[in-house]
Amino acid sequence: MMKKFYILFSILIITTTCLSQSCLPEGIIFFTQEEIDNFQTNYPGCSEILGYVFIDDVITTDDVITNLNGLINITSIAFSLQIQENYNLTDLNGLNNLTSIGSHLSILSNNLTDLNGLNNLTSIGSHLNIEENDSLTDLNGLINLSSIGGDLNIFSNYNLTDLNGLINLSSIGSHLSIRRNDNLIDLNGLENITSIGGGLNIEENDSLTDLNGLINITSIGGTLSIDDNDNLTDLYGLENITSIGYNLRIKRNDNLTDLNGLINLTSIGGHLYIRDNDNLTDLNGLNNLTSIGFDLNIEGNDSLSKCQIQSICAYLENPNGSVSIFDNATGCNSIAEVEDACNLVGINEVSLFSKVSIYPNPNTGQISIDLGSLTDVAIKVLSVRGQLIYSKEHIKTPKYQFELDAAPGIYILQLSAEGEKQQFKLVKN
Repeated sequence: MMKKFYILFSILIITTTCLSQSCLPEGIIFFTQEEIDNFQTNYPGCSEILGYVFIDDVITTDDVITNLNGLINITSIAFSLQIQENYNLTDLNGLNNLTSIGSHLSILSNNLTDLNGLNNLTSIGSHLNIEENDSLTDLNGLINLSSIGGDLNIFSNYNLTDLNGLINLSSIGSHLSIRRNDNLIDLNGLENITSIGGGLNIEENDSLTDLNGLINITSIGGTLSIDDNDNLTDLYGLENITSIGYNLRIKRNDNLTDLNGLINLTSIGGHLYIRDNDNLTDLNGLNNLTSIGFDLNIEGNDSLSKCQIQSICAYLENPNGSVSIFDNATGCNSIAEVEDACNLVGINEVSLFSKVSIYPNPNTGQISIDLGSLTDVAIKVLSVRGQLIYSKEHIKTPKYQFELDAAPGIYILQLSAEGEKQQFKLVKN
């Protein structure tokens, strides 16, 4: 009896080994449906591919690829998976047992309507590129993906409307770029990402109205670029970012009216570019910025008339690079105009608000403000999304108290006096 047991156990081990084995260190290319259908016959037991996998039926029109069912035994790909120009492939079923890709996953120029089939994929060692898939409407097939070692690039997917399929993604090793997705309305689905090792580029998304899906990001290692998003009116969703490793570029967002979403930003390692934002009127939101690494460029913002905030005035006194200020509204149309405006408030509003103190901060709701010598002060408390929570005008006493009736969180306290404004971060526990 014991001898039979050992024989059966040995057969089971041999069978399991045969059914699950490493293979194809040189990789494999699929050009036809027949090659996919015959994969298990041609490579019995092949489940852990050591090389690359390339799927592309553009080379032939005789046997186009319509499904990936023959690849059902693949559990891992050590190098890359590229699925490109398969115009008759509508989903990725057949890759259902794939759990990891060692290098990059590229899904380029297909007629895929969804990414179902990748539901068990949890990690990608390098880049994830999803580009020019005009029929793709969502990313729900990536629901279990938790980490990307390199870049995440989502480019030119015309009918993509949401990113909710990335809700479990918590780590991006390098850049996050979301560009030219014409029907993408918001970035919901990215809420679990807390830091980005490289740059964050949100560019040319014509229907994008908010950045709230980025609410938990605290630092960006590279450049933050917000460019050419025609329907973006504010930057709320970025309010937890405290540092940017390289440049901050805000360019050609035609309906952007304020920068208040950057209220907690304290340092920029490189250049600050604010260009061609036609409806931007002031630079409030950058008030807490204490360090700009290199050049300052404020150009072509037709409605921008108030640039004399603390960070800009301090930089003009001791610049780290070149300064370019022109083609803005009167008051911020040249370096001289901004310097004059800074001088009118002493140095950059600090003289006006330097003796203001807010306590306790953080608080539990009861707030006291010592206004120093200021008289006739207006107070507003805004949520980080711009909603008015509390307001009081014509405060003439040196000390003022009020109760903040709001949920715990971060708020913006705005003080106005003598024609100037200053913003402070307010934290309610």
